[in-house]
Amino acid sequence: MVKNLFLSIALAAGLIFVAAADRAEAAMVSPAVTAPATAQSGLVEDVRWRCGPGACWWTPGYTGYVPPYAYGWGQPHRPHCFWRVGRRGAWRYDC
Repeated sequence: MVKNLFLSIALAAGLIFVAAADRAEAAMVSPAVTAPATAQSGLVEDVRWRCGPGACWWTPGYTGYVPPYAYGWGQPHRPHCFWRVGRRGAWRYDC
C-alpha cells in the first residue's frame, strides 16, 4: 500500500515537472514581438548608471564613464532604487 502511494506521488510529480519544462521551453523559443527600429528611435533615452565610490544611481542624460560591473544591472524597478556597496564589499540593490 505504501509502495503504491509513493509510486503515485513520484509519477504525479514527474508529470508536473515535465509539463512545466515543456511550457518554459516553448516560451523561450517564440520570438519577442517588438516594434520596428524606426518607431522605437524616438523613445530611446540616454540613461545610465552613474557610480561613485560607494553607490550607483540611474541617471537620465548621463554620458560619463560607466564601470564594467554596472553594464548588466539594467533599469531599476522603481524610480528611487540604487546599488550600493554593502558591509562586506559586495554590491547590494536597495529600493
